[in-house]
Amino acid sequence: MQINFIIQGNPENLHGNPMPYTRLPNNMKFSPLGERYARWKRYVLSTFWTEAHKFPEAQEMIDFRTGQISVPKKNQVAITVHVKFVNHSHGDLDNIVKGILDAIIKNDKCVNEIHATSEFSPTDGGTTKVELKIL
Repeated sequence: MQINFIIQGNPENLHGNPMPYTRLPNNMKFSPLGERYARWKRYVLSTFWTEAHKFPEAQEMIDFRTGQISVPKKNQVAITVHVKFVNHSHGDLDNIVKGILDAIIKNDKCVNEIHATSEFSPTDGGTTKVELKIL
């Protein structure tokens, strides 16, 4: 199964850069920074499901408590991410990918292949193209 989707900007700015993974200690999960990262993850997840709902096999993998995909251990996941940054004030590419994986996959240990690229595009920036393959 291959699911392609585009994340447009972020929840604060549809033309802004994607948000990177943010490591938070337990006592900061409800801080403004923690809430901002949680909004980003919900935004990514809702964008993912606009395409994933078309795949019955994806619906069978849903964890109804979180809305994330719970990939069976027998399966492997490959992800390709291409980010167009709108300006030079952005997170590291690897942290962007980690944030996307955190949002859509319950246990990202099943991910065995990652391809990520980025470019600067002031006119067409703020888009993140994601291709997720579950094998």
